[in-house]
Amino acid sequence: MSGTDSLVVAATGGVVLLGLRLFLRCRIRYRIGRTELRFHLFGIPIRRIAYDDIEKISKPRRRHGKFQYENWANTLAGDHRELVIHRRTGLWKKLLITPSNRYEFRKRLETAIAANGGTVMEMDDDAEGAAAD
Repeated sequence: MSGTDSLVVAATGGVVLLGLRLFLRCRIRYRIGRTELRFHLFGIPIRRIAYDDIEKISKPRRRHGKFQYENWANTLAGDHRELVIHRRTGLWKKLLITPSNRYEFRKRLETAIAANGGTVMEMDDDAEGAAAD
């Protein structure tokens, strides 16, 4: 195999892996359970967050960048859908998710947390968004 053939094979493999990663990322779904928030890939739970570990839920703050979040986005261009779940424990204390309707999802999640006996710190998203501009 010549040098150019190896380069073509490597580039093709890279494109295939990138395409597979993007395909799988768009298949992540969020489920609000009785005691935890679950992330599913093709119906299989791949991540769980207990409600008693959730401190607050907010919109992301842009001035800090996206590298501070554990990214569980399920869309490629979801800036208008982003929610941040602030955890009390863990390596990354902030998880970035992109439910299709963030305000409805946030309300359902807060209701589930309250039904489980927990509380979520109140956030003023308008003030936080203004600080990020």
